[in-house]
Amino acid sequence: MSTVSRWIWIVVLAFAFLLLVPMAASAQEEVGGIYGTVTDPQGEPLPGVSVSLAGVGAPRVRTTDALGKFRFLGLDPGSYSLQAKLDGFSAVDYPEIVIRAGRNTTL
Repeated sequence: MSTVSRWIWIVVLAFAFLLLVPMAASAQEEVGGIYGTVTDPQGEPLPGVSVSLAGVGAPRVRTTDALGKFRFLGLDPGSYSLQAKLDGFSAVDYPEIVIRAGRNTTL
């Protein structure tokens, strides 16, 4: 292998390394999530509840599924507030939910 060929390979490998390092660093980014179930006073799940999350980043809204479940994934660490609303029921507020990196919170 000639000297020029070696230098080309060294440059190519160095370039590939420089491209892969940021990708590996971003893969280690830690986020958290909120999982929850909304039920009526008798403990029955409530589908169709509008669940709003405010805090770090833009507000997010989810609707509970047939089992009354909702989830917010990929949340940056920080403080959030959550409100659940359904016509005919009182709104439920969680004013201070702290999300930690690599952790899920269940409500």
